[in-house]
Amino acid sequence: MHPRRYIQGYCLRLARMRELSRQAPEKPSYTSSPEARQKTRPQVSTIDLPEVKQMFSRSKMLGVPGKEVPEGWSRSSEDPMDLLACFSSLDIKIGYLLRAYQFQMDDCGKAVVWALHRRDGHPYLSDCEPFPGRVITGPIDTPVIRPPNALDPMEVLKGNGTSHSFFSASLFNREVSEFGAFPHSMDWKTHEVIDKQPPGADFWEWSGTKPEDYQPRVVESELEIFVEFYTFSEWGTDAIHYHYDRYEPGSYIPTSTTDRIIARGVGGTLI
Repeated sequence: MHPRRYIQGYCLRLARMRELSRQAPEKPSYTSSPEARQKTRPQVSTIDLPEVKQMFSRSKMLGVPGKEVPEGWSRSSEDPMDLLACFSSLDIKIGYLLRAYQFQMDDCGKAVVWALHRRDGHPYLSDCEPFPGRVITGPIDTPVIRPPNALDPMEVLKGNGTSHSFFSASLFNREVSEFGAFPHSMDWKTHEVIDKQPPGADFWEWSGTKPEDYQPRVVESELEIFVEFYTFSEWGTDAIHYHYDRYEPGSYIPTSTTDRIIARGVGGTLI
């Protein structure tokens, strides 16, 4: 082949390749957009402590019998729906009500709360049966009673989907578990949510590393939601408690719950 023709052919092929490269579509980007990254990144919301204290002040003494109650089991005259009303971001499924049964032995008392359909009313004791899966702790651990078709209150709980509603659900779950408790059966009712270390706690006995941040918070992602907070109680001994609840998005039934003491002091109060 003549050298001149070879060079001309090479130049034509090179020009064609450059033209094709300009026409080729851009390579797709595998880096997610800022919006997508923001969607998958966990969102942390802190909870305002004065608002928590306000909820506590309204709910803490609800359920304690206002009149003398008989020994053993009785239908509680206290309304657990009043407790639910303390949490503005929560409600229960349409058609259900919360009803309580009070237990008393000596100086200990506590109620059990069930969710019942409106049509079932507030069944009499004769319609209830022992429910071995849960007990009232006291001088003698006693199985709770359960009316027909009753559900755990958390099974009918619903909220407005905000981080505040999940934090409220964690508080409500603990509050409803001590509905009607007095006085030696109290535990959770002696707790106070905190956002900083109590005075003098540096000298307490710690079970691990001291927290750097006590602020109540809710962490949300596409896969899970968890609530984390600390409380202080003088019941028995001064102590700091750590609380952690995990939820699935759209559900107010905790998939796991943790309550443990992380520090103990030397003082305390006996009720």
